[in-house]
Formats: sequence, structure tokens, C-alpha cells
Amino acid sequence: MNTTYDTVVNIVDGVTLGIYWIEEAMYVLAGGSIVLMDVRWQANGLGLLVATVFMGFGVFGLTTFRLIPGLRVLTFLGIPHAADLMRKIDIIAVASRCLFYCCLLLFLCLCCYGVFAIHWFRTDLSRRCVVAGNASYEILLPVTYCANATSAGGGSNCPATASCQTIGNPNFGFTSFDEMLPAFLIMLQTITHTGWSEYLFAIMAQEDFFLLGWFPALMFTGGIVLLSLFIVVISVAMYTAAQVRVPGSQSLSYAELCSLEELEIQQEAALPTRQNSSSYSTTTSAHKQGIRKVWTRALEALHSVATSAILPRLRDAGILVVVVVMSLPHAGMPAWLGDLVWTTRIICFTFFALELLILYCDMGYFAFTADGWNLFDTLVVFGELVLIIIDGYNAAHIS
Repeated sequence: MNTTYDTVVNIVDGVTLGIYWIEEAMYVLAGGSIVLMDVRWQANGLGLLVATVFMGFGVFGLTTFRLIPGLRVLTFLGIPHAADLMRKIDIIAVASRCLFYCCLLLFLCLCCYGVFAIHWFRTDLSRRCVVAGNASYEILLPVTYCANATSAGGGSNCPATASCQTIGNPNFGFTSFDEMLPAFLIMLQTITHTGWSEYLFAIMAQEDFFLLGWFPALMFTGGIVLLSLFIVVISVAMYTAAQVRVPGSQSLSYAELCSLEELEIQQEAALPTRQNSSSYSTTTSAHKQGIRKVWTRALEALHSVATSAILPRLRDAGILVVVVVMSLPHAGMPAWLGDLVWTTRIICFTFFALELLILYCDMGYFAFTADGWNLFDTLVVFGELVLIIIDGYNAAHIS
């Protein structure tokens, strides 16, 4: 690999690691030792740093995973409504779990219908009227399905100049009732009301009329009942996840609950833990409270300066450097590294775009002018898109 490129990557790797360590150190200083008991911090922050140092993740892994725990980091950096965004992600996760069970129910339903379809309609889509005496199986136009493979004119709807032959299933053999997987394609077309009528008329020319009830039954069960059930289940799941019942009070949103949790953590960190209040004298308690207030104000001032001036600039500079490094030409890179950079760039752009979309849905137009989500972040999103387009263009025109 190019030595200059290795040097630049190592420098960016070190700078990005430094930004991470500064963020986590300030997070602990601002939140106190209670932060070490936060499971999310352990998984997202400390776990990522340890993996980066001891498992060999380089700058590409950092730029990718930088955006996975990004909402937790954004909360620390002071992005408005970031805590509410975390709760919305939780709501989406709950709805996705319900969606999985709904898809499993749909899969079982299609399996049941597929068994009957294979039993009744096997090879029905492979027999068509073919011009008689033609060795290349020239299909008679317009395409006509037939019921059997007898002599010329023996199949239903075949004229005297054609014969009914088994020449294969349509759409390169992917559309048939011969096996379960191709049958799934037809069943999905039926429940979504897309192109199912062609197969209905093909079956109508060959099978008994009462067997055609399979199509409307599948449309009613899968396309109306199950899909409507999916909408109801997912809507109820999202509504239930968004409401947290507190005994003796009104329901709270996730944003309000998060604010209450943060307030409780701050109160627990500010007050001394005492098992027996009688063991504390008034003088000692007042002295400790005074020292604690001094430290608290100092940490608050340090946290305010870091979140408002230092860390946002470091974050912007780190992301800018990473984007510049990832936009370097691939001439000196091995093929596998070029593919890795391409994949990482797509992943980074996807997470940036999702972050922008979620924030825009939450705040509207003000997301583009909010503190912390400034013009730089928007330019990064579109910059990644431009780089992806340029790389795709270059790859398509390399001889």
C-alpha cells in the first residue's frame, strides 16, 4: 500500500481516538461515577474504545461505528431532542419485533396455501401452444396456455396448426407452481394485487372452475385480513411503547420520562448516600455540602465549555478529516481496501442521512438551524453522496 496513505490513515486514526477519549473522559467528569454503571455507556462508549484499541479497528471502523452510538454522543454534545430521538429508536425497535412476528404469521399462511397450489396447479404454467412442426418450440402468438400435451389441436385453446407442448415456465422458470419458492412469488403478487390475473386466466384454461377459488381466498386472507392485522398490531405496539404509565399520574412521553430519569441521576449524584442519618453531624454535613457544591459548579462550568466550544469543534474537525481521507484516490489501495472504503462510505452516508431524517421529522425545518446540527452536518451528508456518485462513475468508466 502507499506509504503516504498509511501515514495519513495512522494520523487520522490517532486524532479520532483522541477525540473519543476526550469525549468519554468529559462524559465521566460531567456525570460523575454513576456514569460507569450506565449499561448503554459501557456498551457504546467504553466497549467501542476497547474494541478499537485491542481488536485492531482502524479509522474505517471508527467512522462506521461513530454513527451507531451517535445518538448517545449527540445527547452529550447538546443536540436538541436527542434523548427523544433515542426513545423513538426504541419505539421503532418494539414495532420491528412485532413486525417480525407478523411476517412469520404471513409466512405460515403462504406455506399452507402453497401446499394446495403445488398439489393442484403443478406444471400448469409450463404448457403452451407451440407452432406445429417447429423444432425450436416457437410459441404461438398471442401466448395461449393449454391443458395437455397431445397432438396438434388436442390441447384446449390450441388451433389445428399448433400443438400443446411442455416448454418451461415463464419468466425464465422463476414463475411456476412446481416448487414452493417460485409459488411464493405468485402468492406475493396475489396478495399485493400485482400481475396475478395472468396466472388466474392461465389456470382457468386448464383446471376445474371451483379450484379458482384459491386466488380470491388468498387475496382475502393475505391481502385484506393479514395486512390489516399487521397495521393494527404495529400501530398498537408503537402507541403502547410511546406511553409509559406512572401509578397515580397521567401518562408520560418518552422525552418526559428521560428528563425525569436524568433528574433523578443528578439528584442521586448530588446528595450523599447515607444509611443512618444520625451518624452525620450538622457541621460535617454542611462542610461536605459546601465542597460538593464547589466541585459541582466547577464540573458544570467545565462541561459547559466543553459541550459548547471544544467538543463540537473537535467532532467537526474529526469528521472532516475522516471524510477527506476517505475521499483520497484509490490508485494506491489494494482492491479489498478500496471495496472496504466504498462500503464504509455507503454505511456512513446511510447513518448520516437517517440521523438527518429522524431529526428533521422530530423538529421540522428547525433541524437545519438547531445548535449542534449545523450547516456542516448537512454538507457532510451531501458530500458523502457526491463522493459515492463520483466513485461509482469512475468505477463504471475504468477500462
